[in-house]
Formats: sequence, C-alpha cells, structure tokens
Amino acid sequence: KPLDGCGPLSNGSIQGSINPPFVLMIRGGCSFEDKVRRAQSAGFKAAIVYNNDDSDLVARNSAGISILAVFVSKSSGLKLTKYTGITAMETWIIPSYENSAWSIMAISFISLLAMSAVLATCFFVRRHRIRRERPQATRVREFHGMSSRLVKAMPSLVFTAVLEDNCTSATCAICLEDYNVGDKLRILPCRHKFHAICVDAWLTSWRTFCPV
Repeated sequence: KPLDGCGPLSNGSIQGSINPPFVLMIRGGCSFEDKVRRAQSAGFKAAIVYNNDDSDLVARNSAGISILAVFVSKSSGLKLTKYTGITAMETWIIPSYENSAWSIMAISFISLLAMSAVLATCFFVRRHRIRRERPQATRVREFHGMSSRLVKAMPSLVFTAVLEDNCTSATCAICLEDYNVGDKLRILPCRHKFHAICVDAWLTSWRTFCPV
C-alpha cells in the first residue's frame, strides 16, 4: 500500500526469499517515474504499473532507476491483482507483437508490389523496344534492294553507233567506262541509261533508285 504507489511503500516480503519481491501499482495519482522510484526505495526488485484507461504512457526520466519497471494493460493488471501475496506461483509477462507483425506484413506487401512494378516495367519496355525494332528491320531489308524479277522487267537496249547520238551520255555513270557497240543498256524510269550488268547489281544489292 498505497495501491497507486504515490506514497511511501511498505515491503512485507520475507527476508531470504528466493523470489525477488515486486510491487503492483495502478496508474494515476503521480507519474510512472515517481511510482518506480518509490518502489526502488522500498526495496522492491521490480515494479508493475497497470493502466486504468485507454491513454498511452508518457516516458519520463529513468536516471538513477536500477529495478525493472513494466507498464501493462488494465486487463493484465486486474488479473495480476488476483495473485498478489501468493508466493507459490510464477507469472509470465509476454509482450504483444501484434503491431510488429502487422508492420512486417505491410513492409513485405509493399516490397512485393514494388518488385512487381519494376518487373512489369522492364517487361513492357523490352516488349515495346522489340516491336519498335521489327518494322525497322523490315524496312532495311526492303531498302537494300529490289527483286531481280522487277529489275529484269525494266526496258533495255543494245548500244549501237546509230543510237549513240540519242544517248544522254556515252559513259556508264556506275563503272565510268564508255559504252561499246553491242553493250546491253538498262533504261530506268527516269530515262537514264547504264550498263545493264552495273545497274542491275546496284538495284538488287544496294539501292532502289537511280544512282545519278
């Protein structure tokens, strides 16, 4: 006594007892620090203060306090009051890890969402890049040359001295050699003429337009 521990406490424990004495006090009347210091002055080895409402405990200065001090819920305190003064029993106080468990679950869930978002982003970026590169590859293949069938379908003529005056040039602009009588020339849609062998290779292997 007193029950709230706000006055001088009396220690009625038996000298030489193997069980260290502890005191059970209800919250209120004075601070948690004052209760613990009075329990220490009375020779108790531990102080248990149980709550009398739903408000949280305010931490105070613990300098000079060497005994154990525990703050428990109101329901736990009321259960402990039923066993005060009984020495032939042991009481265990197990802290609640409910908040910690919820915190771990929340952190794990957020981490899983973050990893899923990163993996999904990488997947869609790679998929978009592949889709973007496929049309380019198609255009490159089409850009490199025409089919031999289309090239052979273009008109051609045999160079002769009679037609020489009608030619736009007497020299092939691709191989830079003069036309000789009997050479086969290919006529492009732009009306330019080249050695057939030269311009056919140009159109099928390099470009699809006139080399001039």
